[in-house]
Amino acid sequence: MNISQLSNTKVLITLKEEDMKNFELKFDEMGLTDPHSKKIISRLLSLACLSSNIITDNKTILCEALKSTDGCVLLVSLSDKKHARKKYRIKRITEYPCYRF
Repeated sequence: MNISQLSNTKVLITLKEEDMKNFELKFDEMGLTDPHSKKIISRLLSLACLSSNIITDNKTILCEALKSTDGCVLLVSLSDKKHARKKYRIKRITEYPCYRF
């Protein structure tokens, strides 16, 4: 397993096949719906953030998994929660007629 910090908001975790077997992870079954993989990925994220001195408080975490020839690569990106979602409003409301048959 290799953990490298790409920037202040990005960490790259490289897992080899041996690491995947030790953690009992399968790439096809990884996801938030599988409780085992969710637990392992959250532990890996906390280990990566501790080793790279990244603070995750009040941040949104995005984890992307990519399959490689000898294992798996996880890219962890952080963004501030302060940025609100953009809301769009329709200025011209046109009335749509209702038809009854």
